[in-house]
Amino acid sequence: MGDSSRYIKKDIAAEAHELDDLEWIIYDPQKSLETLSDFLEEWIPSRAYREDGIGWICVRGYNVPEKEISICNLTNLLKEWNSLKESGRQIDLQKITELAKTYTLTSGKWILHVDTGVKANYFWKLIARGIVEGKLPSNCAKISSVLPDEENHVVCIYNKNFTDNKEVCLLEKGIREIGLKCCLRYKPDVYTYIDIYRGNKWNLRPTIYKSVYDILTKQSKITTNETYPQMLQY
Repeated sequence: MGDSSRYIKKDIAAEAHELDDLEWIIYDPQKSLETLSDFLEEWIPSRAYREDGIGWICVRGYNVPEKEISICNLTNLLKEWNSLKESGRQIDLQKITELAKTYTLTSGKWILHVDTGVKANYFWKLIARGIVEGKLPSNCAKISSVLPDEENHVVCIYNKNFTDNKEVCLLEKGIREIGLKCCLRYKPDVYTYIDIYRGNKWNLRPTIYKSVYDILTKQSKITTNETYPQMLQY
């Protein structure tokens, strides 16, 4: 069982890095010459294949900094993270959050998985238009490419500060209001930078929030894990 868990962790991490290293197809309303509608018709998620060298399809909003991640800050964060691991001290979300704040790497994302095909293509259009038209309080979203035998896509919808509960909730609310009622999970980007995935040695959950939408009450229930006990409400 232990060997299997390590394999799963490595497999997930490897796949994530592989996607990032492949080509990103990006629509930027401030730079792209084509309209968003033309972009969405040209780059359909269910037809974006990893074997063609495509990793992500991405839509950016307005007022996005040219460099969203400071290389210097990321380098220093990773250096301190390695020191923390070698120290033998307890590692939990609180310590990782302190690192993220110190090096101003506090972005995060709501993550959803959607079946490839018509559903994925429809969801992606809602998200992309929501960002460009200002309906979503997010400056960026991306959807993964697929392998021929894969059945779903990963979608990430970003916000700037995972430590700001109100900001995290507002983005979740916006996602619901554009029509997405599926299960959502929230992951701080700092977890991605330091390779926190399922089966990690510190038993940290790879996401810190879960949102489930109740169709009957038309309300979301956002729960947290035991290492980050604040309840989110709006």
